[in-house]
Amino acid sequence: MNTAPPLVSLRQVSKSWAADQQRIPVLQNITMDVRGGESVAVVGPSGAGKSTLLHILALLTPVDAGDMWISGRQLKPQDW
Repeated sequence: MNTAPPLVSLRQVSKSWAADQQRIPVLQNITMDVRGGESVAVVGPSGAGKSTLLHILALLTPVDAGDMWISGRQLKPQDW
């Protein structure tokens, strides 16, 4: 088991998109850690939120709720 501090941490991350005057939840309460040397696969059916999660991790899309840390630094939506 890798006990190194996480390079990336998500805590209770949620994201929804606006469509036809309503909010469509895409990610709900995602919590995960990725440590150095780990390999991670993002899998799921079409529309499950895989691309949205990757966009969040790449700081291209801000979250609606939750917390994110990269290399121990907490990021807020206004940071990106």
